[in-house]
Amino acid sequence: MARLLTLAVAAAVIGLASLFIVTLSSSGGVRMPASGSTVPNPGNGLVPEATFFPIGVWNQTPEDSAGGYRQLGVTVFVGLYHGITPSALATLRDSGQYLIGDQPPAPAVNGDVIKAWQSQPDEPDTAGNGPQPPSQVIATYKAIKAADPSRPVFVNFGPGVADITWLGGGANVGHPERYPEYAKGGDLLSEDTYPINGGHPITAVADGVDNLRRYSDNAKPVYAFIETTAIEEGNPKPTPEDVRAEVWLALIHGANGIVYFCNVFSPSFDEAAMLHDPVTSRAVADLDSQITSLAPVLNADTVTNDVTVSTPDRVDVMEKHHGGKLYLMTESVGDHATSARFTMRERLDGTITVIGENRRIPVVKGRFSDSYDVHGVHLYEFSPR
Repeated sequence: MARLLTLAVAAAVIGLASLFIVTLSSSGGVRMPASGSTVPNPGNGLVPEATFFPIGVWNQTPEDSAGGYRQLGVTVFVGLYHGITPSALATLRDSGQYLIGDQPPAPAVNGDVIKAWQSQPDEPDTAGNGPQPPSQVIATYKAIKAADPSRPVFVNFGPGVADITWLGGGANVGHPERYPEYAKGGDLLSEDTYPINGGHPITAVADGVDNLRRYSDNAKPVYAFIETTAIEEGNPKPTPEDVRAEVWLALIHGANGIVYFCNVFSPSFDEAAMLHDPVTSRAVADLDSQITSLAPVLNADTVTNDVTVSTPDRVDVMEKHHGGKLYLMTESVGDHATSARFTMRERLDGTITVIGENRRIPVVKGRFSDSYDVHGVHLYEFSPR
């Protein structure tokens, strides 16, 4: 049975990340570590296939960019810049991509492309939209479901999900008790906290995912928006390492899908700025390829308490068992290089192969150690003796 462990360890030191993936296998069948508590994965809510993990972009024009995003591994458009049109749906159909869109007044041709409806406005919990009270968000949800009960409803919240003291939340500042009610206003929940553009710590990405999962009792899919551009003139621009760190931190904390924010608003508007940036787009393509290859693992259930971590900083860990293998995905969120020592509950011996780096790490009685660069990403394979 597939399982996953999410574990956050040590001090609240803020920074970027390293990623480690550990795969455990043996030719004679796998002797798995003893399992901790299992938390079911709620799925992605769009496509019930183990090999599908949603990778989206927000508010784009498919006729201009579907092919380019498809080459990056993007499978879902969340919102359309010009709304739902026959041309947009035909383009998405031809490119093999799906849509989470605003509900039109009448059925749409090629409507099978539409996998969910998007609640409006975006970020109803922010001061820019009132904020709307939870009752109004729930009323919008009920109206969308009444018009089409066959599709789920997607609702996206602002940075107040991650940081209840965020001043942009208006009347919601200091009121986390409102968010379990907000969570009733959608079937698919998401949040958009941007550490680089917004000046938040990178751990806010983890906090946003954790809080949405908690507000919905881990019963609804949770998506994370990821920044890829300098959104406004004068903002710092996320590096490819920043994007990768934010994505993996969201996934390690249980995100069931990701949505890239690709727009630049000033000094001039470019809705597909990430796509037009060759350095970032290449890095995103590599990242999306890695996510897609791990989709069956990411879609597995959650297991806790199998692995402990000793580190002078903070290292967040996710474990899954899938297809006779054990996976660990870990990320350092400190602001400098660090090290970590891992201990499995069952004291297995073997060797970790660091894939693509021509090095191996011994595992003795279930223990191994490694170092983390601030932005390093590593893949490991562990074969017990």
